[in-house]
Amino acid sequence: MDPDAGGTDAVGSGPGSGPVRRRPVHLRVRWVLLVALGGMIGTAVREALVLAFPAPAHGFPLTVLGINVIGAFALGSLLEFLARRGPDQGARRAARLGLGTGVLGGFTTYSALAADTAQLVGPAPGTGLLYLAASVIVGTAAAWVGIAAAAAFSRRRERRRARRHDRRRAGAAT
Repeated sequence: MDPDAGGTDAVGSGPGSGPVRRRPVHLRVRWVLLVALGGMIGTAVREALVLAFPAPAHGFPLTVLGINVIGAFALGSLLEFLARRGPDQGARRAARLGLGTGVLGGFTTYSALAADTAQLVGPAPGTGLLYLAASVIVGTAAAWVGIAAAAAFSRRRERRRARRHDRRRAGAAT
């Protein structure tokens, strides 16, 4: 079942209107506005970094590469963290849409990757293809590391919580 298909925005929920149909998340104004706000924030941060650390002419655009790798790591971590906390509802859904889709979607950018690659391929095809390959491979690895890090963090947190619970039970039994 699609977690985005549920929710509270019902269509046809009045008396005699028949079965309740849920409006998908992408058609709910509050979620669209949350994603838009997050996207504006992420885009502003990315643009500030690109302006502060511009790529040399026909050089490797390290700033955009770094942004995309950091964003992939952060998105992998965020989604793993949220998935381990429970169903995609309420605050978890807001975090996924506002931070994941919005902020990190605006922060990372396929269009800058494509534009930078196209600029590099013209005068230096090898550099352009290396940049493209590095972006995809390192970005994928960063997402995987983010997922693994969030999973390890969650496991440690669960073990600590279980030990505290066991100590409380042992203290109550004496």
